[in-house]
Amino acid sequence: MVGESVFTPTERTTRLDHVDHQARSNRPYAGWVNVRRTVLKHPNSAYLIVAFVALCATAVVRSPVQILFYLIPAAGACYVARTATVVDDRGLTARAVFGSESVGWDQLAGLRLADSGAVYAVDRSGSQVKLPVVRSTRLQPLIVAAAGRIPDPASERQSS
Repeated sequence: MVGESVFTPTERTTRLDHVDHQARSNRPYAGWVNVRRTVLKHPNSAYLIVAFVALCATAVVRSPVQILFYLIPAAGACYVARTATVVDDRGLTARAVFGSESVGWDQLAGLRLADSGAVYAVDRSGSQVKLPVVRSTRLQPLIVAAAGRIPDPASERQSS
């Protein structure tokens, strides 16, 4: 079943079985264009929420010890600045506040779309990596950035 999509009530999975492994004998993804490094991040307007929380923390701060309340918006700013999904020639990288996880294109088995809207990259061993910032309702930037390595589930449903 080439390029099969399986949709169950609890999860939706898109498999990448359509990759021609024979064409990849000399170099990975022979014939495919190189993927330009794309970083999918939170919008800059998310910093407005951080600024609002900092403004609200100002109402609570009355003594030098309470200045520690400003760590809450500082942590929020670090989260907004650091979390991202990176798409490049090597594969998908999920960047978190502390650390990152990668799934190479040759190991990527598909995407799992959770009911909550979260998107997970599933590798061939079955382990899953949550892709931050990517939601099931906003898959198009990820699909375009992958340059054909990830099929569009919407177009697969229409062709069925």
